[in-house]
Parts: sequence; C-alpha cells; structure tokens
Amino acid sequence: MDAARELERARRAWAGNWHAVWQIEWANAPLRGPVVAEIWHAADGRLRVETLEAPVASLNGLMRADDGAHVWLYDTRQQQLTYGTREQLRIPLVDDMLEAMEWTLKEPFQATVMAANRWEIESGEALALQLTADTGERVTLWINRESGLPAGLVLHSSPWGQARCVTRTLDRRAHMDDELFTRDLIPTP
Repeated sequence: MDAARELERARRAWAGNWHAVWQIEWANAPLRGPVVAEIWHAADGRLRVETLEAPVASLNGLMRADDGAHVWLYDTRQQQLTYGTREQLRIPLVDDMLEAMEWTLKEPFQATVMAANRWEIESGEALALQLTADTGERVTLWINRESGLPAGLVLHSSPWGQARCVTRTLDRRAHMDDELFTRDLIPTP
C-alpha cells in the first residue's frame, strides 16, 4: 500500500463533492462531549453545515448555508437568521475540524501506513495513515477505502492541540443540489 498515493487520493476527494456526518471532540475545549454535524461540500467551495448533536444548547440546531457569495446562519432554537461571512458565522468545533482537515491535507507530511489490517469505522472500511511533519507534528488520518475521502482524524499538534474526529456516514456525490447552499432550505423566522 502506497501511503503517499493514498494521501493524495484523500486530498483530491476532499476537494470534490461530498456529504458526511462528523462526530468531533477536542481535548481541552470548553465543551465537554462531542459535536455532531452534517456537512455538504461542493467542489467549488460551497458549504452547508447543520449541527445535529451538541453538549450545549447554543450549538444544537444550527444551520449554515454558504453559496460562495453569501452566508446565512439559522438558529432553529431561537428562530433567528443571521447574515455575514463564514468567519463571522463560525460554528465552534465544526469549523475547527474543517480547518484542521484543510491544514492536514495541505501540510507536507511524510505518510506511512499505520497498520496493514483494515479498520472498520462507522462510515465503512478505512485505511489508517500516520502523518509526520519535520516539526514533529503528528496526525492519524483514516481514509475511506471505497471513496478515498478522509473518514477520521486524530490530531497531536501544536497548532490544533488534541482532537478526535470520525465520520458516522460518508459519501462522494457526482452532483450537489444547488438549493443546499442557498437560503431557500433555511426556514424563515
């Protein structure tokens, strides 16, 4: 198994159209317990995020749609709609995970296959890669065998601290419905 080729496969898949449910846990975060988010990503950078479970009420039921030009955040609990930028309308832990994955896939890591056996995680069979940077940063990245998409991430790094993120469901999409990324699917308060 060629670890560098698998890492490149994950980079290409992550940049494409995909849909996943991620469970995200960050050590030393103010939140105790996981945040579970459903994410739709289009190859052109459009993004939709919905929080499904969170340890605090303020993170439950958030829906953010980004069509590439406009960003909307709807809080279903408070029935409140906010407009802004992706940076202004951050969803804690979810945006941290997305940024950490981008960092992981862009860093010039040396990749090795962690184990020859096959890992079974909730979203399917995955290959575990151990990624190491010259600086000593370490990341374990699970790559879904079928789709090539990142399916799990364990960080031990100074920029990100310690985190564990794993997919519950995961699939590549040939086409993404444009309405997913517009205000149209967000309820009107």
